[in-house]
Amino acid sequence: TKRLFAGVDTSDVHKSIHNAWELQAVYQSNCSSFKSQGGYLKGLVLFLNLVVTCLVALHKIFIDGGQLNYDGAETFRILIIVFPILIAVLIAIDNRFRYITKSRILLSAQNSLVSEIYTYRAKMGKYLSHPKDRHDNMLQENVKVIRQNVMS
Repeated sequence: TKRLFAGVDTSDVHKSIHNAWELQAVYQSNCSSFKSQGGYLKGLVLFLNLVVTCLVALHKIFIDGGQLNYDGAETFRILIIVFPILIAVLIAIDNRFRYITKSRILLSAQNSLVSEIYTYRAKMGKYLSHPKDRHDNMLQENVKVIRQNVMS
């Protein structure tokens, strides 16, 4: 039976190349997750900014124009104070966890892994100038370097 991993038949592949494909799949999954979390957070910040802008405009029109009673005016003032604080907290979370930056780092590492795997399989580049018995070790070392670059 054929074992498919990341669309590649791995039944005759060495353990090191299988591990490289597994790491690539993990990076791809995490990249997608970080990208969606970062996009959601940025979208929420933009939406809340729009809400605050509308609240300020409505406050100017209705409160300053005297068309709203005192209770409504107080609610507007509280929301105009609370929403910017909430936006600041969300921006601090985004700056702390750097979701978009992490997704780009993982995407780069994922592409480097795929490139390294196909270079290994085609026996091209640096694999061409070294003995065949060393290729597996070279792949492991290069995958280790890519992994270390992601972790730093």
